[in-house]
Amino acid sequence: MKRSGIKVSILLLVMFSCAVPRSSYQFDRSILLEAEFGQVWDAVIDVFGEQNWIIETIERESGIISTSWFLLTDSDHIDCGGAGLFAGYINHQGRFNVIVREVSNGTKLKVNTKWRALKKSSLFGDDEWVDCVSKGTIENRIQNTVKERI
Repeated sequence: MKRSGIKVSILLLVMFSCAVPRSSYQFDRSILLEAEFGQVWDAVIDVFGEQNWIIETIERESGIISTSWFLLTDSDHIDCGGAGLFAGYINHQGRFNVIVREVSNGTKLKVNTKWRALKKSSLFGDDEWVDCVSKGTIENRIQNTVKERI
């Protein structure tokens, strides 16, 4: 009788300690701005500077701006999935790859992001980096801030 109770307890522990998968979010990574390339480019540089995002790559000719990994202070903007019963996420990080392209009717601004977090397990002590997905709020904020500036 005791063995079946132990088996049920173990089964419940396993079921409730499993990680929950990330959700999928739909949002526009690109917007079309009715402005010249130089205006959009300068606005993007200003936004990154004001946020203290360290630019790792900047190539005006190809229209690419990339950042280094930076610490995300508000993890509400990303979804890493559920960590599980004995685990949690710390050190949420992100990086940007922004593309500014002149097109026939204005300038296209595309904001690509990559997100990750360190999954810490208090039960086993194994730490691992986990890829997270964006909810689109930071990308939209960048697009709207650039749009307001031009």
